[in-house]
Amino acid sequence: MDLGDTDGARGKRPRDHGAGYTPGPETRGKEVDDMTIEWRFTVERDLDILSITGYLGGEAVRRFDGAIGWVLARGAGPVIVDLTELRGWSVTGQHAITEAARRLARVGRSLELAAIPADGSLVPAGDGPDIPVHRDLASALATHRTRHRGLAHGRPNDA
Repeated sequence: MDLGDTDGARGKRPRDHGAGYTPGPETRGKEVDDMTIEWRFTVERDLDILSITGYLGGEAVRRFDGAIGWVLARGAGPVIVDLTELRGWSVTGQHAITEAARRLARVGRSLELAAIPADGSLVPAGDGPDIPVHRDLASALATHRTRHRGLAHGRPNDA
């Protein structure tokens, strides 16, 4: 079975690799806590897209780390973290983004953000890799299509 084309937890096919959120015993039958996230992993051409919804705070960091683990195990290209539906994030959540960029960089992959929460806060600067921020997912995808076309025509990535 090619896990790259299925949601291992739910067996869905093909491109939507499934929401990473599965309610645990403490939340089954209850409303999902507003302080958590849900995630979905998809592949578009040579890009991995991790879409996050909810609130990325301290209570959601473990789930986010698990989503990054899923991406590391099943993806291969640059990772765009789509935050279009994220309601907000705490400093702890922002640091989780920075740590995810470090994890990906250690295996030669990059992390980019598509849209940031409306409060306008940015991922903290530090000693980690650069994290490009795009206005939205469409802008991020357009940037990569342009880079891909440039490489296909023998021009460098910055062309």
